[in-house]
Amino acid sequence: GFLVAGTIAYAIAGMPFFDGVCHAMCSLSTGGFSTKLNSIGEYDSFAIEVVTVVLMLLGTTNFAVLLLLVKGKWKRVLQVSEVRFMTVVLGGSIVLTGLSLMQIMPVQEAFRHAFFNTASALSTTGYATMSYVEWPAFAKGMLILLMLVGGGLGSTAGGIKLTRVYLLIRMVGLNIRKKMQPGRCVESPSYYRAQGKTRIDDEVCLDTVGFIGCYLFIYICGTMALTL
Repeated sequence: GFLVAGTIAYAIAGMPFFDGVCHAMCSLSTGGFSTKLNSIGEYDSFAIEVVTVVLMLLGTTNFAVLLLLVKGKWKRVLQVSEVRFMTVVLGGSIVLTGLSLMQIMPVQEAFRHAFFNTASALSTTGYATMSYVEWPAFAKGMLILLMLVGGGLGSTAGGIKLTRVYLLIRMVGLNIRKKMQPGRCVESPSYYRAQGKTRIDDEVCLDTVGFIGCYLFIYICGTMALTL
């Protein structure tokens, strides 16, 4: 359904049918393959960029959340912690990246590129509207951080995943509270998944920290190996 809707939306935005099918598939699967050498930037169309962002965000959303979405359970979708966290991360990243890009381009163009490329990085799709060669170091750093965070748990996106990063932040906050209130019992917090409210217990903490630790270890080793 999303594939058909995405292809139709691309056609309305002015993209050829064949290109629309290919880009809809690669946006939803967060694969990022394009029929054009310069990716989405080849079309220089804001309408096409908006359609692509919507499809990329659908692709990076937890399949269980998408199930709620197609069933029309909007209230439950908005309660999911991962969805809220993705909104905050994406919104903040667009603002910060846009402000950084204002050093090398006009305001409107800066935020247009920030809007598309941060969504592409967070979903780990890899589509682009321009080359990053001339981008300021801060803007490049934002894209790298977003790619490390990655998309939704239970989606095709890569990265550590939004839920794990969200849980890590909650655990850090809980640890700080315990340190500041020694001797007092601090209740373990909860978070909302598509399946409902879930307590952040020891097992969840262990799984989260274990995965993030392994991911960063492999990432650092791989990075150092490439520098050789």
